[in-house]
Amino acid sequence: MDSKHYLKHPIAEAVGIDILEKLIEAFSGETLYIPSLRNYERSKKRKSLLKDFDGRNQRLLAIKYGCSLRRIQQIIKENHEKKRRK
Repeated sequence: MDSKHYLKHPIAEAVGIDILEKLIEAFSGETLYIPSLRNYERSKKRKSLLKDFDGRNQRLLAIKYGCSLRRIQQIIKENHEKKRRK
């Protein structure tokens, strides 16, 4: 692949030409969705929170993750409902 053509591409400038070439090889012709940093961080926090949940530690999770107890309960409920639908 002639990498000179891609050197100025915004993705190449952000992640490097080697990673851009790997993306091209894996996803050539596809449309990719790249989440906003805010959504990515929110998703990462949610996964970590659910991993830490032991069934009894909602208050500790609220403190650890800087959320209200109600929000922790909502996240747990949403996750439970999502699993039930599968």
